Amino acid sequence: VVIAGRVFAWGEGRGLSCYAVATSVPMFRRFGEDIELEPTGDASCRLTWTIAIEPRPWARPTAALNGLIFRSLFSDTRRHYAA
Repeated sequence: VVIAGRVFAWGEGRGLSCYAVATSVPMFRRFGEDIELEPTGDASCRLTWTIAIEPRPWARPTAALNGLIFRSLFSDTRRHYAA
């Protein structure tokens, strides 16, 4: 999967917001991310990652399956970084 994005908001040490300008995934019409970093200590932070996806009309019937896949991705990421 290749996604070329454009960052439209950047806060040094605080996070960023971006959207896709091109992707190898034909089912997505629009795709955006917001990543927020919140300090929780001297050497730690909380990462809040929000993704917004708009599927193309023909891909909407797969939205439930895609939701399961993305939930799995976030669960795996959370488990990995909790260590």
